[in-house]
Amino acid sequence: MAFLAPLLELGNCLLLVMMLRILNNGSSVEIHGKGSILFEGMSGDQWILFDVFYIPKLKSNLISLGQLLKIGHRIVMDDGLIEVSQKSTNRVIMRTAMTANGLFKIQLHPVEPVSFLASVNEESWLWHGRLGHVNFQSMRMLVEKEMAGGLPLIKHPDQVCHPCLAAKQTRNSFPKCSSWRAEEPLELIHVDLCGPITPETVGGNKYFMLLVDDCTRWMTVHILKTKDQTCAAFVKYKAEAENGLGHKIKMVRSDRGGEFLSGAFRDVCELAGIQRQFTAPYSPQQNGVVERRNRTVMEMSRAILKSMSVPGCF
Repeated sequence: MAFLAPLLELGNCLLLVMMLRILNNGSSVEIHGKGSILFEGMSGDQWILFDVFYIPKLKSNLISLGQLLKIGHRIVMDDGLIEVSQKSTNRVIMRTAMTANGLFKIQLHPVEPVSFLASVNEESWLWHGRLGHVNFQSMRMLVEKEMAGGLPLIKHPDQVCHPCLAAKQTRNSFPKCSSWRAEEPLELIHVDLCGPITPETVGGNKYFMLLVDDCTRWMTVHILKTKDQTCAAFVKYKAEAENGLGHKIKMVRSDRGGEFLSGAFRDVCELAGIQRQFTAPYSPQQNGVVERRNRTVMEMSRAILKSMSVPGCF
């Protein structure tokens, strides 16, 4: 079995360095990957350990107690024993005694997710599927608290099937604020195009391009009839901003819309030495500054129109 060390984030990375200095006399090792492992618990149930570092050169598998606390576990250490349980369910995940050298060692057994199709003939797995792959703890609660009739008593250990893993996985949350912010005007410009907006304006405009300076948060709006006017509007904004502020635009962050991937927009940026940043597909949160401003502008416009009973075309 490959050696695994689930030590995460900055604090735990420091813990990793400290352990390596003790074990390897200050030498460093390479992290080859990161993933998740499914383990079998003490009573046959299963639990998943997320964000596990794959470090083949480590001679021991290490688990960070601090990380277990962060993800919702309770740790009790008393009389030379350590017990780890889940706060939400109070089920015990692991329990072991302290060794003579002050360490806690435990043998964990990695397992594969259960094949639902191969286990559907069992009554517990059959009801697991009938109830939309609800977990076995909830199935037991339905019977014990008489919340549903006709359901047999389920005493099956809480396990995980392949469809559950595929259907219930979630994306990691985005940070609420950026770890880096521009220190001078025009060092980073957030740009986005909104539209087509219905109904169009009296002048035939269907889009607006919003540009936000990351340093000052100053916002500029350009009203456009079509998407192909985006490049010309950016050139106009670039000249006005650079002449007015005495700085050069250094970086532009946008989504992967065709108006920003076009050859004309690329040539403008390359000739001016502007670095371009693109958000990952389906991840508008990476350009949240301008995305939130888009919402603010639209809400403000609707509120003004409705409060004065003005038609939407204005």
